[in-house]
Amino acid sequence: MYQIFLCASTQGMGSKLLDIFSRLVREHNREDIEIIKVNSLTRVKLDKSVKNSLVFIETHKKDSAESFRTLGEFQKKWANNPVQEVLIVDPNQNYFDVARQFKIGNILFNDNFDLPMIWAITRKLLFEDFFGLKAFFPKGFNEFDQSFTFSGKFNFNDILIKAFQDFIPRLDEESKYNFTTAISELTVNALSYGVYDITPEDREANQTLSPKFVEVPPEKAIKFHIVEDDEKWGLSVTDQTGSLTLNRVLEKIERHTAFNDRPIPAGIEDLSGRGLFILSRQNRLVINILNTIKTEIIIMRFKDSVLNKYQSFIINEKNP
Repeated sequence: MYQIFLCASTQGMGSKLLDIFSRLVREHNREDIEIIKVNSLTRVKLDKSVKNSLVFIETHKKDSAESFRTLGEFQKKWANNPVQEVLIVDPNQNYFDVARQFKIGNILFNDNFDLPMIWAITRKLLFEDFFGLKAFFPKGFNEFDQSFTFSGKFNFNDILIKAFQDFIPRLDEESKYNFTTAISELTVNALSYGVYDITPEDREANQTLSPKFVEVPPEKAIKFHIVEDDEKWGLSVTDQTGSLTLNRVLEKIERHTAFNDRPIPAGIEDLSGRGLFILSRQNRLVINILNTIKTEIIIMRFKDSVLNKYQSFIINEKNP
């Protein structure tokens, strides 16, 4: 049995969430999920016999201090229970403070709900789909499906020129540019953190890492998976160290984000973090981190460009 708690601070959002999850549970025939609507985190009562619980929490800038206090008490009270939180926020407020303080990487915007993405988040947090693209492609990879593993000594450019020559010609010019940019950025990240053990401080001082030849030990092999269905393509890049952290991802993306009260991002001159931020604005971005074991970064791009609008964070971190 699983539980999903819907904790909304407004009646409208509470009703909307209840309608969404009632529909999703019905459509996916999940009689093992119990949906519980509450108006405060203090009313959440976790059942220790339940496998996993998931809590969707609507926050508001006007009552942020009270929300912070209540969320802190909630996490402390249920620290020994298998529970995950998802924040629902106003996209114009700076939601990074609460995300970092309470280590919550799953953030939805209150003005734009994408039902398939909400169900994918639910699968990843509630069930056993932590890694991989499957949760985001419920109908399978019916158009394209290829995997590659890179280790040994090879030319950096071979990653694009040779490995993906079957897929790149399938894309239009805009998507082709987007895909090649994503491959380059995510490969550099995987090499930096997963192969060369470059520290965050080193990366801050020197953003560029593009050697002509790369040598990757077998135990640090970089894995690529490219898939496509009739509405989108997806790319996952996985390293074998799990050295990236939720806090660092949130910190770097925040420094490149503009808000109503901060129109110029604090990190406008930063040497690192901009690539990942840009990818998150052009595509759907998902990051899964199993500390000290592996990091997976997923990029998805829809054929309908309207659907590529930045809609959510999906950043998951857990211990082995």
